[in-house]
Amino acid sequence: IVGLRPTAGLLSQQGIFPMGNIDGSAGPLARTTKDLAIMMDVLISPNNRNKKSYISYLNKDGLRHKRIGVVQLVGQVEPFRKLSPDVKQQIDQAVDLMKQQGTTFIDVNLPEFDNNRKDNQAGEIEDINLYLSSFPSTRESFRDICQSDRTRNFGDKESCLKFMRSIAPKSSQSYKNALNAIKKNKDYVHRMMKKYHLDALLLPLSTEAS
Repeated sequence: IVGLRPTAGLLSQQGIFPMGNIDGSAGPLARTTKDLAIMMDVLISPNNRNKKSYISYLNKDGLRHKRIGVVQLVGQVEPFRKLSPDVKQQIDQAVDLMKQQGTTFIDVNLPEFDNNRKDNQAGEIEDINLYLSSFPSTRESFRDICQSDRTRNFGDKESCLKFMRSIAPKSSQSYKNALNAIKKNKDYVHRMMKKYHLDALLLPLSTEAS
């Protein structure tokens, strides 16, 4: 399976439940890279549509002479350290395949990356309430979801309400801190990629992958 996390704002978020809006981005999943390109042509917002189809950018030799950084440290986290042998084997196989196609891999550390996400849900309740009020729905607000006592994602009713009250609003310093951290991380990663002449970074999505 092939997935793509598009640049924020490239695809419309309309109809997507807005949890993780502050640093999230919806994207397609497909069986092949070509299918992914076709889906991007269909999904992309008209305001961001390129004159050329994404399919026209497909290149069988696209990995030749590319440099990929294998992230061994991000902040204080070693993303590869706790991988199960099966997952590590799959990653190693993918790396070997890309090497055969002309890709160079180098180990990279990103010690200054801020991986503290404690503020990244700030403003989320407001986004959810706006989403639920934008069209006829069974639940009118996040509080209504909690009081229905029909969701277990946030525990029982009281746990759900406690979670709701713990989320800082968009007018808070927490929201500003999250936006600043995201920008700082983005600038830092771009700077490091430029320093090592990298085209992409490789690391597992979860440090507990199994």
